[in-house]
Amino acid sequence: NFEMFGMSGWILADKNDDLTSGDQSITFGQGPVNNVKSGLWDISDITGFTKVVLNLKAGNDWGSFLVSTTSGTWSTSKDLSHASIYYIDEPTPVPLPAGGLLLISALGAGALASRRKKS
Repeated sequence: NFEMFGMSGWILADKNDDLTSGDQSITFGQGPVNNVKSGLWDISDITGFTKVVLNLKAGNDWGSFLVSTTSGTWSTSKDLSHASIYYIDEPTPVPLPAGGLLLISALGAGALASRRKKS
């Protein structure tokens, strides 16, 4: 129950130094290496996820970055303590035209069934 980027509901997917943390929906390929000040990061495919965050913790400081790509570089002035990936599991919205067509079809089927029942 915490907020990042004005949003709550974040789910831990993976940590770079613990193979059992998170639900493993998104995982580090080449995670940031602990106890160094810079390096590369690589995560699994994020297709289907609308909000993905890479967190880097160094000393008492941390940074969170919304990502739309699956790899990059990082650097900090302190040695990295650990890195983690979070995401928000948002339902995919149903487009209004498709939802409207489905509603009209259901109402029409209901009216037809009601009419046949009266006959």
